[in-house]
Amino acid sequence: MQSEDETKQDTLARRLRGAGLLALLGCGIATLLAWLGAYWWGFDILSHFRLQYTVILAVVLFAFVFVKRWPEIVWGTVFLSLNLSVILPLYWGQALPSDPDRSELSLLVFNVNHRNPNPAKVAAYIAEKDADVVVILEATEDIEDEMSAALGDYEKLGRSLWHAFGMLIYSRLPITGSEELFFADSELLTIALSVTKNGETFSILGLHTMPPVGRENSLLRDRMLAEAKAWAMEAVNPIIVGDFNATPWSHAYRKLVDGPLHNSQIGFGLQTSWPNGLWPLSIPIDHAVLGKTLTTTERSVGPFLGSDHRPIILRVGFTRSRSPTVRLAN
Repeated sequence: MQSEDETKQDTLARRLRGAGLLALLGCGIATLLAWLGAYWWGFDILSHFRLQYTVILAVVLFAFVFVKRWPEIVWGTVFLSLNLSVILPLYWGQALPSDPDRSELSLLVFNVNHRNPNPAKVAAYIAEKDADVVVILEATEDIEDEMSAALGDYEKLGRSLWHAFGMLIYSRLPITGSEELFFADSELLTIALSVTKNGETFSILGLHTMPPVGRENSLLRDRMLAEAKAWAMEAVNPIIVGDFNATPWSHAYRKLVDGPLHNSQIGFGLQTSWPNGLWPLSIPIDHAVLGKTLTTTERSVGPFLGSDHRPIILRVGFTRSRSPTVRLAN
């Protein structure tokens, strides 16, 4: 007959196994449904949390290995491997080598949050980073005033608004063309511009999509990303930057980089950018994607600075030519 302590230990063990099994099943089902985002917006939301599934599954798998629960170990390994298969390429993949004889462009992209309580601190940080081009999302008049003072020698495009979809772009390089666009027949401002550096042209698109909560907003985000890709197909050395409201595992993002565009994160890791204050749920939704002629030479994320987003800081160069060497016959 079991003692009272042994009974309590058995009860606790059963509850822990039950919790572990529930976590395994929940993360496993979410892992599979996350690939079906093209069919329902709710499934696409599940795709954003691959990192969280990985952490939970790793902990649960370790626990089941400890107690030698073999069916759970097998399924845990399968689900963990599926999530790792889409996360690890961001670390193990390598950016294409850059051409040292051609110019590099430095960019800073920051969703500053239109309710940011400290625009002066934001402007000081951005001025310190000394980027060639700065893209500010959720720009308000307060942000514009501080930014214009801090970046007085930069040319400015865009407009500040009281709500979350103002956008300002500052460039210290010559701007050879610019256009305000409204993708997907929406009222959300998108800005396209071309800049030159040492005779090289870069085409930049600043983009802030609608958060994909609900069917209509999700479809609007997807259409905006699709039209951004169409823009890039016609642009010279395209760079699309901004708050995409999508992680690299979202079906809309995967369609965006299915072709001549590629993710600037490859080789630099996850670099999660949102949200502040909920670090266990942190995900990468602020991005830069590049045309096939371009490659990432540096990439990092900065502090939150009063926003719920982190800034992205990157340098972009030209891919090294792979033309074969031509040998002349004697």
